Amino acid sequence: MTPKYNTILFDADGTLLDFAKAEEAALQKTFADHQFPLDQTIRSRYQQINNQLWSDFEQGLIEKQQILRQRFTLLFSEFHIAYDGFAFNQEYLTNVGNGFFTIDGAEQICQLLAPHCRLYFATNGNVNTQRNRIAGSGLQQYFSGTFVSEAAGQPKPSPIFFEYCFSQIADFDKTKTIIVGDSLFSDIQGGHNAGISTCWYNPQNKPCSSEIIPDYEIHTLNELEQIIF
Repeated sequence: MTPKYNTILFDADGTLLDFAKAEEAALQKTFADHQFPLDQTIRSRYQQINNQLWSDFEQGLIEKQQILRQRFTLLFSEFHIAYDGFAFNQEYLTNVGNGFFTIDGAEQICQLLAPHCRLYFATNGNVNTQRNRIAGSGLQQYFSGTFVSEAAGQPKPSPIFFEYCFSQIADFDKTKTIIVGDSLFSDIQGGHNAGISTCWYNPQNKPCSSEIIPDYEIHTLNELEQIIF
C-alpha cells in the first residue's frame, strides 16, 4: 500500500497515551504518600488550575516553569495544605512518568502504519516524563523519534515547535505530513500554522464549536487507516 502521507506526527496525551489514567494514578499516589486529603472537590479544583495554566502557557502568556511552580502551590493555598507545592510537583511528575497507559487501539494502529510511514511523537510536556512514559508504553518501537516542547523551546501550537520537528526529519515534505491529535488548539491550529494536514481525534464526539476546522476528524484510532491509505 502506498500511503497518502509518509510522515505522521502523533500527539501523545489523549491521543495515543491515556494521560487521564496516568494523572489520576499519580495524584492518588502522591497525595497518599503524604497522607493529604484527595476528594472530588480538590481533584476538580486541581484540574481547573492546571488546565488554565497550560492554556496560558500555550498562548505564550506564561513560562513553563510557572506551571510547575504554581499549580500545587495555588491548590495547597486554597485548601490550607502546609507543604511546598513545587517539591510536591516534582514527586507528582515522577509518578506521572510511571503511568504507561495507552488509548484503546493505539498499538494496533501504530503497528499497521509503521511499515509504511514514519511515525513521530509531537507532544507538549516535560522531556524526561514524556520519554519515560513513551518507553514504558510499548509504542516506542514503532516510532522514528519523539519531539517534546521542553526541548523545542516552545509548545504546540507555536510554529517554532513545528520547525524544530521538521528540521530533524530527513527528506521532510509538508505535503506528505499530517498531525493527529485531540486538541483543536495545540494540534489542529498548530498543524494549520505549520502548513501541514491535520486530523482531529475526537473520541467523545464533541461538537466542533471552534473556528479551527481540521482536515479530517476521527472518533476511533482505527479510522486513521482510511485517511492514510
